Amino acid sequence: MIVDCYRQGDILFIPTQMDKEKRERIFRERPHINIIAEGEQSGHLHEIADPKTAVMVDIEKAYIDGVPNSENYEKLLHAEKETTIQHPEHKEITLPEGDYFVRTQREYDEQTMSHRVMD
Repeated sequence: MIVDCYRQGDILFIPTQMDKEKRERIFRERPHINIIAEGEQSGHLHEIADPKTAVMVDIEKAYIDGVPNSENYEKLLHAEKETTIQHPEHKEITLPEGDYFVRTQREYDEQTMSHRVMD
């Protein structure tokens, strides 16, 4: 099965099929956020353009029952309808309605093993 992912700069949006009850529980247990990421060098934000179209929660380092490798994702985004993600240095992207794991691109090397790419 091939899954289309969406990318804006160093942020990756990975579509997922999530059970409605599980998603509702996750969103009920965590505070909602609109900012996906802040550029470490520029300070510019990757963010949901219209918070009425989507909700997002931080799940970094969390284990979500039944989701393989869930600890590798940073956020979970639920787009109630088509949702625009904006950033001043990147082209806007539009995510179709659905659920997405959000992850920052990583670089690997022998010394640090893994670190996030800086925007």
